[in-house]
Amino acid sequence: MSDDARKNASRRVNFAVMVSFLGRTMGILSSLFLLPVLFRFLSDEEIGLWFLLLSSQTFLGLLGFGVAPTMARHIAFAKGLSGPDPEVELTGESRERIANLVTTGRYILFGVAALVLLVALPIGYFAIKGLDLVEVPYSTANMAWLIVCIGYSIGVYIQYLSSYLIGIGYVGWDTTIRILVEFVALGAKFLIVIFGGGIVGLAIAQVATAVVNRALVVAFIRKRRPDLFHLKGRWQRSLVQETWRPAISYWVMMLGAFMLSKTDAYFIAFFKGVNELPLYQAAYRLFENVMDIAILFTTTSATFISQAWKAEDMRGVHALSFRSWRIGVVVMATGAAFLLTGGNDFLHLWLKTEDQLPMLVLVMIACLFGMRVNFKLLSMAARATDFERWAVTSVIAGILNLGLTWWLIQELGLWGVPLSTLIAVTVTNGWYVTYHSLKRLKVSFGRYLLNMPLFGAGIFLVCFLSIEGLFDAASHLTFYQEQTDWARVAISSGVCAIVGGSAFIAVSFSRVTGQLRRVSRRMHGMVRKQPSPSV
Repeated sequence: MSDDARKNASRRVNFAVMVSFLGRTMGILSSLFLLPVLFRFLSDEEIGLWFLLLSSQTFLGLLGFGVAPTMARHIAFAKGLSGPDPEVELTGESRERIANLVTTGRYILFGVAALVLLVALPIGYFAIKGLDLVEVPYSTANMAWLIVCIGYSIGVYIQYLSSYLIGIGYVGWDTTIRILVEFVALGAKFLIVIFGGGIVGLAIAQVATAVVNRALVVAFIRKRRPDLFHLKGRWQRSLVQETWRPAISYWVMMLGAFMLSKTDAYFIAFFKGVNELPLYQAAYRLFENVMDIAILFTTTSATFISQAWKAEDMRGVHALSFRSWRIGVVVMATGAAFLLTGGNDFLHLWLKTEDQLPMLVLVMIACLFGMRVNFKLLSMAARATDFERWAVTSVIAGILNLGLTWWLIQELGLWGVPLSTLIAVTVTNGWYVTYHSLKRLKVSFGRYLLNMPLFGAGIFLVCFLSIEGLFDAASHLTFYQEQTDWARVAISSGVCAIVGGSAFIAVSFSRVTGQLRRVSRRMHGMVRKQPSPSV
């Protein structure tokens, strides 16, 4: 990859990361502002049921069978045939292959969208029937589930548009559109909850969001890439045969991920009651938000890693991968330190509730997400090279998690839920994904250990110990005694921001320093190659 190509890729990655960060920020702000409104105007049972419906969107995502992400990756491969530069002019071969991929993918996704309704509706009906609902009528819950399924079915079908945009390098534009739509939808949800629309009204807002998002994506493509609508692609069975293995492998892995990370709500609802869900889910979502921010760079770099891999540019693959990994580790380490030291105080200020999660529950959730971020960063970079080898271990981890959670939630209570997932992840994907991803990307274990686990542990310890020391030092101050929650949140967030910002600068500086060293070595080599002056 030439310097210009690398600059173009970096520019697009930076834009996509900025947009994705704004999107994730939008999601966080949506939770920050909407959840307190839900807690004020809805009962605990309604909130718990709404969390169940939202968690079920991951289940609905399984019915996509991995078609959209596989399609985006193969479109990126097709573009990579023209060269690694994101601004490269497409060759005839690339255009033809992309046209056939888009056409084939559109037909497949239409069938998948219909399948979502046929499969999800009866499953949701019997699941809701098994809940012990008191305040919410079963008919209302079923109506909300029907509406959510319709909305997701529409969303599945339009994924071929996003796959096209991402595959050709317009990373971040679909997220920009989604941010605008969700910003308007957030205001609508406020009004719906305040004026008594309940979970059915919230579900209708979800469907409207999907429909408007589709219309705006189509309008964007018509303006920026009208050639999409003139592509004369054909349905090709050979493309289906070529992509179905990675797609199904991705789907199996997502099935394992669903059983690992999205079944907690069901166990808590069935064993502890829907009323126990809101506070646990609120804390879980805070950690999940941190994880989503941590993997942003790797997510948006995936397309360019694919293109660099196809162009056999391992140096470009390593540069993009390590850059995103280090930043992800910084975000997760500082976020975990903040939530472990000031998490309950933040929940108290945020939700205006006197209830607190036991510290042991928070510690288990923090360890779990630390492990998840590790293998997500590695697996996403490896998957960008069309490498899918952890589907079986993901399913094994999911099945193990289901069995452990069934047992430990009854034996240990609430903290047995994240502990079960942590054990299941550690003995399966925790080591398996790490080993095979490093092998695929040709990264030594020592280099990985230094740049990820040890680097992250150091940042976390600096944050945690500094925060605890400041808590002790400030404990005799009047403001700390009178406004303990505010003081602890301010100290925790301030320390994490300073340490995280410093680490981010250090990562950037080390990257610049490495580039300077490479330039120095090149210049030194050029000098040595020059012939000695004649005497």
